[in-house]
Amino acid sequence: MKLPVSHASAEAVRSGGACWSLPSFDYEPLTRLVFGPGSLSKLGELVCELGGTRVLLVTDPGLEAAGHPQRALESLRSAALEVFVFDGVEENPTTRHVD
Repeated sequence: MKLPVSHASAEAVRSGGACWSLPSFDYEPLTRLVFGPGSLSKLGELVCELGGTRVLLVTDPGLEAAGHPQRALESLRSAALEVFVFDGVEENPTTRHVD
């Protein structure tokens, strides 16, 4: 899918000018994709919308170092969800990790 780009933004990118970022969006074709600042804090709410009560949170050392799983856990637990953490995955996992 190609996102529309304004002429000014496209010109800035071509000329190596100022950086630009995508606007926030909530996209739900066949699979829902939620994007934008603060989206991770909505994780517990989104799980509840789907009727979930238990969550398996899979993470790796890089995500841990960035603090993402900790923020996800906070959102999930504040929604009174039961959370199980699997942190035995290496960065860029293979099918061996799934096994």
